[in-house]
Amino acid sequence: MDYRQRILNLEVNLMTIIPLLILSELFFIPLLALEAQHKEHINRKQMIASLLPVSGLTIWTVIAVILGISGITSEEAFYQLYPALWIPIIPIAIVFASLKSPIVYKGIMSTLDVTPSHW
Repeated sequence: MDYRQRILNLEVNLMTIIPLLILSELFFIPLLALEAQHKEHINRKQMIASLLPVSGLTIWTVIAVILGISGITSEEAFYQLYPALWIPIIPIAIVFASLKSPIVYKGIMSTLDVTPSHW
């Protein structure tokens, strides 16, 4: 196996780990909320409400993947919309909009309070 083939194999292997990284990021907060509920620091309603930002981010992830696979993001007309200015704002807006709800805010903050600091 020559050098170029090994680099190509490495790129393919790195591309396959991206879904695992996304899943680990999206499941981190729900797992912390579930642990906080088991320790009885938050109730069931707060635990379910803390899933709101994660579900919004999951929907945005699916939309971004569909846009990438369909090829829309590689068209010239898409670049004329200046996506670098507004695409990073969407996940931030999703999280902050969901934190406007008092039950979501209380659930997330209580979950963060009981999470060990080394995490």
